[in-house]
Amino acid sequence: MTHLTDFVYYVLAQKTEHFILWTIAGGLVAALMFGITVVSVPLLLDRDVTTGEAILASIRAVGENPAPMTFWALFIGLTTALCLVTAMAGFIVLYPLMGHASWHLYRDLVVVDREAAPERS
Repeated sequence: MTHLTDFVYYVLAQKTEHFILWTIAGGLVAALMFGITVVSVPLLLDRDVTTGEAILASIRAVGENPAPMTFWALFIGLTTALCLVTAMAGFIVLYPLMGHASWHLYRDLVVVDREAAPERS
């Protein structure tokens, strides 16, 4: 049976360049996924829009608010790391809180005009 210390030693004993490259690649993929989903998922649930429109709205929201969105992405990453340290028990509390906070983030970033927006049936 392997232990966490064996895994950490294995990862850190490898060539540092590979570790750094994989970390950067993972960060880029995470940033891309954050950018296209931070607003698009709640938007798809709230309004009758296409996936493309939702993704563009999400990218626009991130582009217009880079500092708060960077903070939000880092906060999600750090709290997720803390939940992993607690053997994932922290997710029981984190997921509902993040869902609630993400909904309010969406409502604050996307202009809500109930009369002009078609309701989802």
